[in-house]
Amino acid sequence: NNLIGDLRKRDGNSLISLCKKCMLKSSCMGGCPGLALIHFNSINMPDPRCPFMPKIIEISNKKKFSDFIVNLAKSNMKKYYKNWDKDKFNKQVLEDFLDKNVRTIMLKDSKDKIGYIMFEYLKKEEACLVSIQIDEKYKSKGFGTLLLKRFEAIAIADNIQKIKIYVNEMNSEAIEFYKKNGYKIFMSKNKKKILFKKFAQNFLRINSL
Repeated sequence: NNLIGDLRKRDGNSLISLCKKCMLKSSCMGGCPGLALIHFNSINMPDPRCPFMPKIIEISNKKKFSDFIVNLAKSNMKKYYKNWDKDKFNKQVLEDFLDKNVRTIMLKDSKDKIGYIMFEYLKKEEACLVSIQIDEKYKSKGFGTLLLKRFEAIAIADNIQKIKIYVNEMNSEAIEFYKKNGYKIFMSKNKKKILFKKFAQNFLRINSL
């Protein structure tokens, strides 16, 4: 069993996301790998009980968070869309957030809102990652991976077998991020790359533990 093999090889150096740069990783080893697997779809992710973990809150369709969603998207995407304020994408972010079919999860600590991830289920067994944004000062610290893995775990619990992502071809940073997390480029269409990730049927039962 591949999972048993991965557990045997697991050590402080195999940990990812927030654990990767933590000075305590060699002592706590990331905590419980079973809880990490259930909550974040990887035994190398942090134990959700870790006191250093930021809060993960569902904020789907809540208008009081609209400014945070729109402003963070604008801040991160204006380098790819020079006319963002006049562009349809500016309105699309808000429409997606308020869409009843779209779920949004926010990451925050005691002081700041760190970022968010938006996703929706397209078919019975397929999901689409609509948007993932991390505040500039929190980038490259494992927060993006934390949100992505949380989304994957939720999707797996709902018997989703495939995730699709549409990424602007100019956004090489995002494409590399998804590839590092196991996503493969499916095709290019209308200046966007379509990435996907499949989950094995037998792995979907992990949440019954």
